[in-house]
Amino acid sequence: SYKTLGKNKQINLHPLQSVLLTHIVQQEAFTKKSKNFRVCQTGFDSGEASALFLLASMNVQVVVFDSFSEPLQSASFLAIQQVFGMDRLMRVVGDSCKTLLKFEKRCDFLHRSISSVCQSDSINLIKMSAAGTTLTSAATESLSNNDTYFGPNSQWGTLFKLNCISHMKCFHEGYKNNLTSNELSSNSSHYFCIALNTGVCSEVNWSTRWPGIWKRSEFCPD
Repeated sequence: SYKTLGKNKQINLHPLQSVLLTHIVQQEAFTKKSKNFRVCQTGFDSGEASALFLLASMNVQVVVFDSFSEPLQSASFLAIQQVFGMDRLMRVVGDSCKTLLKFEKRCDFLHRSISSVCQSDSINLIKMSAAGTTLTSAATESLSNNDTYFGPNSQWGTLFKLNCISHMKCFHEGYKNNLTSNELSSNSSHYFCIALNTGVCSEVNWSTRWPGIWKRSEFCPD
């Protein structure tokens, strides 16, 4: 789906990333075998990622950390919440740089969306989760020229250098994009990564699931 920011249009969820995240959440939610598998998500965008996670499994619960300052964000949140229920979709309104660090419940899966403005969200998500927890972030046009993955002083780069994450897998997605308008009818190419929390940088005492359950072979067959 598309998000309009001034004159720019961006895809919030790319096809390959959507399939992989759905698969991983389904597998992890199934293995937990408890009432709630909690996805902690920073940045709500228009709600596409939240809806994707909620559709993945009936025991998925999504907690969104966002200021909800953009037009229509709250309306979009309430519409999705009406479908899935208040017990499955919740939000913590405010600066996620601060609110996430005060969250006292377990995070079973971590996702930073494209609209997140906090420059430490991925780092804070790792701090507030246990070893074996999967970390994901929105796709970008480059892994080396942004503050999320591996640009100068990037979040994932910092986590990797400090041994906070491991088992990292990065994916490239390229396709012909002609879904809505002439402006969007062009070749698109994006990158995204997934990784596991090693527990080295965790600041919580939740039980671990190390080394995690997914393997690249599960979603990249030969």
